[in-house]
Amino acid sequence: MHEELREEALLFRLLVRLFYREPNRELLDEIALLSAPAADEADEEIGRGLALLTKAVQINTNRLENWQEELAIEYTRLFIGPKQIPAVPYASCYLSENRSLMTDETLAVRKKYLEDGLVVKKLYQMPDDHIAIELEYLYHLTDQALAAATAGEVAQAGALLQRRDDFMAHHLQKWAPAFAENVLAATGEDFFRGAACLLRGVVIGIAQTALAEE
Repeated sequence: MHEELREEALLFRLLVRLFYREPNRELLDEIALLSAPAADEADEEIGRGLALLTKAVQINTNRLENWQEELAIEYTRLFIGPKQIPAVPYASCYLSENRSLMTDETLAVRKKYLEDGLVVKKLYQMPDDHIAIELEYLYHLTDQALAAATAGEVAQAGALLQRRDDFMAHHLQKWAPAFAENVLAATGEDFFRGAACLLRGVVIGIAQTALAEE
């Protein structure tokens, strides 16, 4: 259980960094050190995402500074604008009838964070239902569950994982796969394609497991 939680926490943390802002040199250097998945894992969505990410960094090793600038431009085009945004990174845009931001869905997510003692740092600059913030919430719950399990607090670890899995199964799974599909349809940059595959693999994998256990 400990090793599985540790791996899930690392995946959530990586996803937060992939979607929170444009990639910086530190992130690119860390991805370069990741082990590419084995050949028999290549058909798995998580393995495919990691393979795309690591290969993209390896191919651009000799031009990281220029490539980092290109990634920043592509990140802005995909997720920020100013023109029409191909992959809007907010849950409310997918879950509200009129594709609005800052809806009741956003406030419901904020309530979830508050119940676990978390407040968004950029509360009035970035809506609470940004994909990276929701992923950071899941990372927090997973990391806390790992700490509880390590301390022998099995019931506490189980409660934290239940909250995490409920959030994924009944909220994140309803929109993150569509967001990932939008990313895949909008970019030819393997770095962001890898991030989208990784997101889809993590969300669908954990959420479907949680639903199956209900």
